[in-house]
Formats: sequence, structure tokens, C-alpha cells
Amino acid sequence: MNFTQMKNKAVLGIRRHSPEILIVLGVTGTLAAAVKACVDTHRKLDAVLEKKDERIEAARKVETEKEQKRELTKAYISTGVDLFLLYMPSATIEALSVTAIFASNNILRKRMIAMAAAYATIDQSFKEYRARVIERYGEDADFELRHGLHKEKITQIETDEKGKEKKVEKLVEITDGSMPSDYARYFVKGEAASAENNYDYNMMFVKTQQEVANHQLRSFGYLFLSDVYDALGIQRTIASQSVGWVYDPTSDKNDNYVDFGIREVYRKDPDNPNEHEKVILLDFNVDGNILEPCAEAGLIGKK
Repeated sequence: MNFTQMKNKAVLGIRRHSPEILIVLGVTGTLAAAVKACVDTHRKLDAVLEKKDERIEAARKVETEKEQKRELTKAYISTGVDLFLLYMPSATIEALSVTAIFASNNILRKRMIAMAAAYATIDQSFKEYRARVIERYGEDADFELRHGLHKEKITQIETDEKGKEKKVEKLVEITDGSMPSDYARYFVKGEAASAENNYDYNMMFVKTQQEVANHQLRSFGYLFLSDVYDALGIQRTIASQSVGWVYDPTSDKNDNYVDFGIREVYRKDPDNPNEHEKVILLDFNVDGNILEPCAEAGLIGKK
């Protein structure tokens, strides 16, 4: 690697980590300014004040009142200049430190805007791709591909109305265990605090919570995914605290309703790999990041 390549690599590294570098400089400079101000106060302030007293004393010895006022004014101005010169280095360091912190925030904000624009482009491309898949192969095929599902015949033991057990062959959807999105979750005992071992109860519960979520959306005008996670007993994520739904019937950008994407699927039983357990897959139809739209509309804070 030659010198030019090393220089360009160093510049690239600095640009990449410029927000972190600026924030460190800003915090360090703020602390340094405070320490310098304290040191200057301890070492030099007494001398400045003593000099002020000497000037005032000299001014009061002037015979005429008019000259005495003029000399007192000069004494106070000179003291002010001395204090300014004493604390100017600390104030300059403080100002530069605050500027560095604001510059760091500005860089991060621009990067977030660029990332949001890139995400919007990717999201739009993905939606167009899905639309073409649905048009050619149908919604079921799109759902199976996106959620990593395939149809398979399995044998299960079921109990009939008379209490007799019998083996039944069923064609079901098997999941490969992967999540179709960052927001999708399995509602099953052990993965959601509100889930029970009873599948029918779990299905009734999630459908009820879906209705509650829609009522909240219409009432408050917005709903975060983290609020839904809380109601279902699912652990919050960083993303869930910024994405969600906005209710605006005048806009065609949002669905204006909450859909949990409830789907009955089967997956391998973790306790018995040869068996399959029936679970509920939830894939929420969030509108995307709603922090900015909610803030602009004045919705956040009203809940």
C-alpha cells in the first residue's frame, strides 16, 4: 500500500467515524473548559480583583467629583476587560465543543435522512416485486415464499367427540423457522408472556388484541408496534419503538387499520424434532417509521 492509498484510507476512516470523533471532542472540550475556568479562577481571579480594588481606591483619591466618576468608570471597564481576557480561553473552548456536538448531530441527522430515503426506495422496489409475484402466482404463493413456508402432509393424533384418539393426516403449512420481517413473531408459550399452552385460547386472545389495537389506533390517531408487543407479552425491540401505524382516512399511503397477519402454521417441536407443533405466526402490517409524521401532526404527547 503506497502513501496515497494510506492517506485516502485514513481520510475515509475519519469521515466514517466523524460523528463519534466530534462528540468525543465536544465532551472532552466541555470538561476541559470547565477545568480551565476553575483553575484560572483559583490562580488568577484574586489578582484581578486586587487590581480592581487598587484602581477604585486610586479613583476615589481624585479631587473633583467629575474626574472621580470618570476614573471609576475606567476602573470598572478595565476590570471587565481583565475578566474577559481571563475567561476568554475557557469560553472559546466551550463554544468550539458545543459546535462540535451540534456538528456531530447534524452529520447523524443527514445520514439518517439518507438511510430513510434509501429504505423507502428499497421498500417501494420490494412492494413492486411482490405485486408482480402476486399477479403471476397468487397471494398464497407470495405469502409462502415471503414467510419461508411449504405445504406438507403430517400425521397427528386427534381426539374426537367421544374421547377416542385417532391418527389423522393433514396437509399443513410448515415454517422453516425464519422470520419474514424484523417485526414478525411467533405467539406461542415460551416466546410470548401472554401465550398459554392452549392453542384455541391463544388464537382467541390475539384476535381480541387485534380489535383492541384497531380501537386504540382510531382513538389516538397513532399506535406504536411496541404498544402491541406489550399487550401480547412480546419483548420490545429498538425498531418497535419507532415503527407503527398512523390513522389518517384522508391519506392513501397508510392502511388505516392494524392487521396482525395471523396465520396458523406448524414447525418442528423443539422438544421432539420428529413431531410438529401448531403455532400462530404474526406479521404486522406496520406503516413504517411514524415518529416524524406523528411529531409533525402534533400527535405524540396526546396519548
